[in-house]
Amino acid sequence: MNRIQITKIIIIFLLSCAGMANAQSYHCGTDSLYLKLKKINPQIELNEKIQNQLIYEKTVESMNHPSYHSQSILTVPIVFHIMHENGPEDVPDSIITQAVNQLNLRYQNASPYNDTAGTDIGIQFCLASVDTNGNATTGITRDTSFLTNINFNDYTHDTMMKNKNHWQDYLYLNVWVVRSISNGAYTGYAYYPGSIGQPEDGVVIAYNALNSYVLSHEVGHYFGLYHTFTGGCPNYNCLLDGDFVCDTPPDSTHNFEPCPGNSCSTDMNDTSGHNPFNTDMNDSPNYMDYTSCPLLFTNGQSQRMNLSLTSIRNLLLVSNGCGQNSTIGPPIAGFKYSIDTCYTGVVQFTDTSHNYPVEIKWDFLNNGVYEASGTHPSYTFTTGHHTIKEVVQGIVGKDSCYRTIFVQYNADVIYPIGSYANINTDSAGNLIACQGIEVELSSVAGVSYLWSNGATTENMNFIADTSCSIWVTMVDDSGLTWHSNQCHQFAITVVPGVANSQVWTPDSTTICQNDSVILHLTLDSSIYHYQWYEEYFSAISGATDTVFAAHPSFFNDQYYAIITASDGCTSMSNIISLNGIPLPAQQGITLNGNILSTIWGGGKQWFLNNVPIPGATGMSDTVTQTGCYTCGFYFSPHIDCMTMSDTTFCFYFTDIEALSNTSNSITLYPDPVKDILNIKMNTATINTTLTIVDILGQTVYKTVLNTDFISIPVNTFPAGIYSISLKNDSGCFNRKWVKE
Repeated sequence: MNRIQITKIIIIFLLSCAGMANAQSYHCGTDSLYLKLKKINPQIELNEKIQNQLIYEKTVESMNHPSYHSQSILTVPIVFHIMHENGPEDVPDSIITQAVNQLNLRYQNASPYNDTAGTDIGIQFCLASVDTNGNATTGITRDTSFLTNINFNDYTHDTMMKNKNHWQDYLYLNVWVVRSISNGAYTGYAYYPGSIGQPEDGVVIAYNALNSYVLSHEVGHYFGLYHTFTGGCPNYNCLLDGDFVCDTPPDSTHNFEPCPGNSCSTDMNDTSGHNPFNTDMNDSPNYMDYTSCPLLFTNGQSQRMNLSLTSIRNLLLVSNGCGQNSTIGPPIAGFKYSIDTCYTGVVQFTDTSHNYPVEIKWDFLNNGVYEASGTHPSYTFTTGHHTIKEVVQGIVGKDSCYRTIFVQYNADVIYPIGSYANINTDSAGNLIACQGIEVELSSVAGVSYLWSNGATTENMNFIADTSCSIWVTMVDDSGLTWHSNQCHQFAITVVPGVANSQVWTPDSTTICQNDSVILHLTLDSSIYHYQWYEEYFSAISGATDTVFAAHPSFFNDQYYAIITASDGCTSMSNIISLNGIPLPAQQGITLNGNILSTIWGGGKQWFLNNVPIPGATGMSDTVTQTGCYTCGFYFSPHIDCMTMSDTTFCFYFTDIEALSNTSNSITLYPDPVKDILNIKMNTATINTTLTIVDILGQTVYKTVLNTDFISIPVNTFPAGIYSISLKNDSGCFNRKWVKE
């Protein structure tokens, strides 16, 4: 024995010891990884539920048939992918061979791993001797990759690593050997049968756990087994609770408790008829637990694994991975297709390959990326030529097939009709044209056109008289011919138009600006919608009834209504003109003595106590009577549309004969007064005493007059009734007045 041989034996021995030692503190990463990925990809959880439902149904069915799997040994090809950075994880082939041997012995319940309570699973593993292309192989691949250190915090690490080398998982059990998993927190993990055909499917194991029960444990997951402590103690139906296996006692511990032990007392709770226990049992020293006890698989676990293999992973049994089906030749790829003629770009493909294809992949863009799998995929293409590649994996080898197709695509279902006018769409999506309306249709730009009515121009017009279907054939500048009637006819239903309606009013059509005129429509039906418009086609907000109150703002305002039926047809009423006579801005008047004046150059009318003063239409008016004077202004000749002055002057006349011994008079205005009290006498007054007293008799103002006019500020006087007196040698004058 040379030195190299001795060194290899030492390495194998050390790795074996390391694996056994590591098994004592073994932690599986399957649960942790699944918890993370279910949150990211709900499909994983759905696939797992489908898997469990299928195995449940098969288990119940097999309970009526004691021989639940073939009496012959079921052989599964296995391939190991070593991911390394030239470190200790790059284990020699002999370690892999030893790991497969141990895996087989444990699944046989054979020495040195036999247990009297254990069972022979009936599944054996062969290191692949034929690869996916039908070539000879050792069943071991090696790839240099930093992904030999798997990080669970980055869920892409797993699939990135597997994409480096992943044999067809319908035909091979893929096992990836790495240096570490989450910095040594775990020594292995696997995916359940529901992941078959997916990028993640397979088993991952740390190199230093190869020669331990870790591989047997993870392959158990691969065939659908859960940890015995999954779900804890609840046990109402052993096929639906816990680990879904009836002859593994309920278990809630995974901390390497002393062996044997009992963590649950619910063994007898299951009354479904499936429970094999008639007393409370210790936890099973099981490969699917964390335990230092002697290890085993139960009959129930064997049944679940065999049902998973024969009903979900059944193609492993027809694989030629170990040369057991070498008489079957490679597959022959082939497919046919059907192009949707409606220009949707959708092409339906049908696989016609034969000779036992097990996986079919499609590269629709000829770029090395597989966009679909299966026997009847479809894909939406753009306009042009496309090369399609089909790759078929058979039980022995692969084959591919190429075909080039031409597709025309446009998203618009009525293409090449590009636009249309005077066509409505009803609630059901039907095209509606109103009888007698000119319909306008346009094709998208091309080099030639042929419409169904014989027109050969890009645009086509016609009067809608009867319902019809319109189509156009257009040749574009690339020479492609497009037909608008291939799948979606442009069908137009012609409906009667809306009857004409007249606008009328019982009111005068000439009114003052902003006064109201009530307009009516002769057409009144609940099936119509109404919209009133002012001149220049301006829709009036909220004016949607058959009656409308118009407020014309200027000469010759025009109003009309649009009546719309439920099918979208419309009619327009006649136009009615309303003369809205404008009003002048409010003007002022002034007082000089007893003469009232204005500067307004338009029409004028003076008023006394709101009554027109006959003939008082000039620039001024002389006050001759007691009362309140105002003036109205208008644009001639529209005297009815008048704006009143912003000021009112009130006057009071009384005799002062006792004061002057003549028939003279005195005027006091305004009355009531707010700010200035004016007193006007027709003759000069000398040494006349003027006194104002309040209602209590107190003097609030007193002066001596030597003039015929005085203005007294009274804005500070409290509101109320006052008395004024004028007295001189000739006599006196008294009168009451009101302060506002």
